Amino acid sequence: MSSPAFEEIDWALAGATVHRDASTPGAPETIGIRDGRVVFVGPDAEFRARFGAAVPTRRLPGAHIYPGFEDAHGHLHSLGQSLEELRLDEAPSLAETLTRIRAGAARLAPGTWLVGGGWDESLWEERRLPTAAELEEASGGRPAILSRRDHHAVWVSTSALVTAGLEKMGTDPEGGRIVRDEAGRPSGVLIDRAMDVVWRALPQPTPDVVRRRVLRALKACVAAGITTVHDMGVDALTLAALRGIDREHSLPIRVHAALRDDPALWDVELARGPQIPAGAGRLAVRAVKLFADGALGSRGASLFDDYADDPGNRGLPLLSGAELVERLTRATRAGFQCCVHAIGDRANREVLDAFEALGRGPDGLELVRLRPRIEHAQVLAAEDVPRFAVAGVIASMQPVHAAADQRWAEDRLGHDRARHAYAWSSLHKARARLCFGSDFPVESLDPRDGLVAARTRAPLGGDAGASWFPEQQVDAATAVAAYTSGAAYAAFAESERGRIADGMWADLTLWDRDLASESDALRDARVLATIVAGRIEHAAQPLPLG
Repeated sequence: MSSPAFEEIDWALAGATVHRDASTPGAPETIGIRDGRVVFVGPDAEFRARFGAAVPTRRLPGAHIYPGFEDAHGHLHSLGQSLEELRLDEAPSLAETLTRIRAGAARLAPGTWLVGGGWDESLWEERRLPTAAELEEASGGRPAILSRRDHHAVWVSTSALVTAGLEKMGTDPEGGRIVRDEAGRPSGVLIDRAMDVVWRALPQPTPDVVRRRVLRALKACVAAGITTVHDMGVDALTLAALRGIDREHSLPIRVHAALRDDPALWDVELARGPQIPAGAGRLAVRAVKLFADGALGSRGASLFDDYADDPGNRGLPLLSGAELVERLTRATRAGFQCCVHAIGDRANREVLDAFEALGRGPDGLELVRLRPRIEHAQVLAAEDVPRFAVAGVIASMQPVHAAADQRWAEDRLGHDRARHAYAWSSLHKARARLCFGSDFPVESLDPRDGLVAARTRAPLGGDAGASWFPEQQVDAATAVAAYTSGAAYAAFAESERGRIADGMWADLTLWDRDLASESDALRDARVLATIVAGRIEHAAQPLPLG
């Protein structure tokens, strides 16, 4: 008697609880994978009857398998760079910051630029901005540039000011601010587009250095359980590195790249048209990144009313009105998705106005099809919340920002405006599409931090019961969906990933527990493995065949 013929299959995962999507309760099921895609999800007995008992199977009792987690807003090259440079994160004082700078500078060759970041004066005992003279002394008289934690301000040494020619600049550049001393001289802190003058003076990294940093960042992402990153604002060197790595089939995760707002880069890439991955390719280049304003921490976010702790300052509008519509129109006509950074309430309204104006024009249908996004959407006027769903604008948000920023956000905004900040629950209830990310390296890329922040509104690393405006909490299913199916939709991939189902890519994140666990337990969750297109790209321990 002949043996029954079974369908071909590459391998399977069994013995785990499978969460097919964020809204479906998990159940013990087997996942069959062929050519990188899911070809079966269901009971193990049915799997063996259909495919036979000889299929290579990794049995994972106690594991929980979710659709692959996506970080919908990160910066790969900046992450890799931050892992190599001087870090000043969470320093409690200016004195401690200067001590770290002296130690970092001592390791450098004479004349070498000191580059790093992570400082935040709102956390310092001194509660003031630092000066160029202080950095000049601590860095040993070398040119130095240190990014504020939000990447919308830099602290530069006197040598860097002189090298860049800023010490004689009497007026602020458009869209930027030079913080000045009582005599009107640059004091050492530059905000938003004022930073560009010094960045241009900094020796640029070689392609090999950029590639090394990108690879290091990719390794960190896959170890955190991330299967896709939406890389927001790639420059020409980063894009070349990503393309080279993808051609070699060495990308461990998928990348949805949004082009930096650089005229030369746009000229080349918009003429080339959107790049959509085929076959084994994992890189998509089909979006652009624009800035409507700066950041809240450095008081560059564009507000309707004055900053509560800086009367007379309403932030820095960077792109609005007809200029914004023109830029959106150009990208849309080239077939590119538009992702616009907007943090302040005024900036968010101006971006919504621009999207709506474009939607009423001849490019309107194309705009909707290309899924416009507002990145951050941090401070909103209550009447603007429903406009996201009406205009079809995706709210791309980073819950971990609220966990970190609540230490000072009410100082900037006052209590009433802060109630409408980081308002993902209000947007969700208004039927806006949400996708979640981290904005790494500004914040932790760890999805656990984002999940806890979305569900609890607790301070980063603090008491989960100390909720900041708890009415903006969302449940576990909503938070997981924003990291999976919501992020996949925001990258045009909802028919390919974001769920575990027949025909979908086998992009999976394996956790050691149910992500609906209490938040304290969730903080201790571990990523067991990260699988992309059926390939195990990371495993905390080898997944045994059984």
